[in-house]
Amino acid sequence: MTNTDFLFHQKWKIGLAIILVISLTFLDKIIPPFGIPISLLIMFLLFRWKKLPIRLLGLYAPKSWTKIILLGLIIGILIQVFSTFVQTPILEWLGIAKADLSNYETIEGNNSMLILFLVISWTTAGLGEELIYRAFFLGQLVVFFENSKYKWIISLSISSIIFGLLHFNNGLEAIIGTGITGFFLGLVYLKTDRNIWAAYIAHGIANTIAVLLIYSGLYKDFV
Repeated sequence: MTNTDFLFHQKWKIGLAIILVISLTFLDKIIPPFGIPISLLIMFLLFRWKKLPIRLLGLYAPKSWTKIILLGLIIGILIQVFSTFVQTPILEWLGIAKADLSNYETIEGNNSMLILFLVISWTTAGLGEELIYRAFFLGQLVVFFENSKYKWIISLSISSIIFGLLHFNNGLEAIIGTGITGFFLGLVYLKTDRNIWAAYIAHGIANTIAVLLIYSGLYKDFV
């Protein structure tokens, strides 16, 4: 990476930009669903102001759409399977309270709410979060660890923890689980040459499965 990959030359300015964009995502817990859209707007305005290409946000065509789509589909399914059958039982065994899904109970058996949450799953909660937390946060945070050979892992770990904290309103299990999911999605993003599409598809697929489980009432069998 070069200095032209970052919003500013001074690290303190990059830090302020990160704090601004990430803190705005937490507005979703106060005035949903405006936090992430506002955060995205600020992020794109910053990139336009500094005349940086959106390629730096992973928004470019991959060499093979077929491979990217298949990868995203497989990873999305694996994330949900891991979350349901491995992660949740382990956290329960450790005595960590189950995630609070009361905010999503209106989806069960409700076609209108199903459509609404599927749209959210593929927009603000899918593409929006990937652009902000993987492409922007992870991509800009790495400058602070540029002298370390583990800079990407460190940046990925920090961005994943903050991503988990974004879901604080659903309890400790949700924070830990979402943080782990964010780490996996970040790995996908990095392993696909910082292209956003595979991570986005994986995120959307995982969310879609979760929404469908809640809609059908099957989620009660796993919580």
